Amino acid sequence: AGHLLLLDDSHRCERLVHFLPTVARDIRRRNREVAGHIGDGLVGTALPVRLGGDERWLDYELFPVGGSIFALRLSDVTARTHGEQLLRHQATHDHLTGLSNRVALVEHLEGALANGNPVGLLLLDLDQFKEINDTLGHHYGDRVLGVLANRFSRIPGIDVVARLGGDEFAFLVDDVRDVRALEHTADRIADLVEQTVRLDDLSLRVGPST
Repeated sequence: AGHLLLLDDSHRCERLVHFLPTVARDIRRRNREVAGHIGDGLVGTALPVRLGGDERWLDYELFPVGGSIFALRLSDVTARTHGEQLLRHQATHDHLTGLSNRVALVEHLEGALANGNPVGLLLLDLDQFKEINDTLGHHYGDRVLGVLANRFSRIPGIDVVARLGGDEFAFLVDDVRDVRALEHTADRIADLVEQTVRLDDLSLRVGPST
């Protein structure tokens, strides 16, 4: 079949040409999925491509221009995709700790339940945290939350760690088959909370609310 290549003239053509093999593979894959019926063309959105260590995203449009001739239009949409990813991250993550937020937790929980998977949800409030905020200021309180968030994110077997707000955290474990394992995870969380937090020349202690 013949072909015609159109490149978005707002970007350097030579860079887009390097991505043609990746685009061709995606077109062949999607062609197989639609049983070869691409007479009306195909549109690809935010296709990830890589050139060396440079990761980019492309939109492409494959459309017929007559007979067996198709045109391919490529557009580099990396800036747009980065912006969308940033907005998505901001919508689903806590700005202070970098952990997931309530929105991401609910989305993950709903997805797991929709698939019929048993899940475990652990909730945590901190004890003595208000005293740190009142005596040392919110700057130290925020730093304590950051230290704890870093500890929580390294606990194995937890699928989502979320800060719900203030000193409230949630821990979601997918596909729970053993309640005792979930209880062990809860004990591990409590142990990490009770470990001393050292900031500057201060040694601070908080604990799980009971």
